[in-house]
Amino acid sequence: MKKNKNFYYFLLILSVLVYAIYSTLWEDVNMVRPDLPAYLSAAQDISDGQIDNLNIRVPGFPILLLITGSKIQPTVILFYTQLLLYVLAVMALSWMLYKLHVHKLHVLLFSIIAFLPYNIVITTLAMSETLTAFLLVYGFFFLFYWLLKEKYLFLILSALFFGYVAITRPTYQIIGVLFVFIFICSLPILKVYKKKMLYSILAIGMISSIFVGSIIYNNYQKFNFVGVTPLFGFNLSTKTTFVIDRLPEKYAEVKDILIYYRNKDFLETSDHNARMYIWDAIPDLEKATGLDLSELSNYMKELNLDLIKRAPQPYMREVGASIASYWLPYVQVESFFGMKILQFIYVLIHFIVFGGFFLLLVFMMGLIFVSIFFKNQFQFFEKIDELYIIVLLIPIAIIFYTMLISTLFEVGNPRYRASTDLLILFSVFAMFNFIKNKIPKKIS
Repeated sequence: MKKNKNFYYFLLILSVLVYAIYSTLWEDVNMVRPDLPAYLSAAQDISDGQIDNLNIRVPGFPILLLITGSKIQPTVILFYTQLLLYVLAVMALSWMLYKLHVHKLHVLLFSIIAFLPYNIVITTLAMSETLTAFLLVYGFFFLFYWLLKEKYLFLILSALFFGYVAITRPTYQIIGVLFVFIFICSLPILKVYKKKMLYSILAIGMISSIFVGSIIYNNYQKFNFVGVTPLFGFNLSTKTTFVIDRLPEKYAEVKDILIYYRNKDFLETSDHNARMYIWDAIPDLEKATGLDLSELSNYMKELNLDLIKRAPQPYMREVGASIASYWLPYVQVESFFGMKILQFIYVLIHFIVFGGFFLLLVFMMGLIFVSIFFKNQFQFFEKIDELYIIVLLIPIAIIFYTMLISTLFEVGNPRYRASTDLLILFSVFAMFNFIKNKIPKKIS
């Protein structure tokens, strides 16, 4: 017991040192990013305690902007707060790994990788990634303790964290459905924890529905718009960039505008892929159609779905490209301090970690397949703690759910993955420990 406490204290001291180093190192960092104005606009709108405009950004992160005095521009307090949230998230996952009997050196290695500049650099962005990562980790953390200790306080806290993440990133607005899927997938091995998992689904589903439902109700009452944000219709345009020439005659009034801005963006932007052209086109689209933002979003949703039906193969190709892009390194210039050798090292670590994640995941899936179809010869699940399987399944489900939403309806920017990178790293160490210590020595 004393050794356990000493290790916890060691992790705490390491976390405090990391916080002190980065808070000094990046104190004057530029936190402004292209998406920031939309968050600031939302923060200013809700500063009087109510939503008066149909904002393209949901209120989760704008509330943090208000709390940190950043509704006009990002403040250093916002950076300090995000850095604290990130450090607390790493501490929670380190603690969980230790509770899962992962070796101390492996827990320490997890913490070191998580605290490397290329991972922690998301705290320097005045965007929702850090808050989202914190909410996902602590939703998971408290769910683990609810399953372990059966204290309803942990269940309520878990549901609140998962509920709030639903109004921080629209990606997670149906997170309750994800947990239904997790429950169904875990049914073959659930015995002791079936009732607890059912309570978890009900609590997370109910609270997330209240959070999301309140935003939808407000938008419908005030703006006659059903949804948490009008982004969806525009985001779909990233999937139809190269097939807008196929638009039928009924969209003639907007076809020329879309083609003009796509070609302009293709020639003038540094990446030359034109997939984000739609944001430049919106003012002209509003003028041409006479629609407001919410109506135009619905119009673009109908237009893009029509295009996807007409050209499903190009859509599938775009999704494939987004998936490939999604798993690439997200290394910001602030993290390697202008030193290319550091950038190379970070990229190398990234591919080792993510390669390990997929390799271990395939191995785990193979074990599960053998266990299901060869029960008599390989009684695998009977020999392990089912809680460990649940603890592995939850982050992996969140990771792939995030990927699917980010690539089916968006461009698959690696930044969209950043909020799950800690869960990916956690899964690598948890799966390795599981395979190393839990597999029976002989198949019998």
